[in-house]
Amino acid sequence: MSEPTAPAPIPARRSGAGLASEVGSRLRARRQRAGLSRPELARALGVSERQLHDYEDGIVRVSAAMLVRAAKMLGSTTLDFFPTVAQLGTVARKHGPR
Repeated sequence: MSEPTAPAPIPARRSGAGLASEVGSRLRARRQRAGLSRPELARALGVSERQLHDYEDGIVRVSAAMLVRAAKMLGSTTLDFFPTVAQLGTVARKHGPR
């Protein structure tokens, strides 16, 4: 009897990577519009400055809970971080595969 193998990792979808990048850039824009530095917002959210940098650059996806906290801190809504449904295809094409 052979050893069970681990399932193959699911490849990242292009639109997911593009969406993470889009959400991150909108988070950065909101932070800057609010006049907050990256260290200030990171401290307020309880994350490291590096973690916030990774969120803003789309390297790490922001959790829903973190987006809710960020929206409250920045005087915005979670919907402000997302493109409209009509823009989603554009986001996927713009960012393409990594």
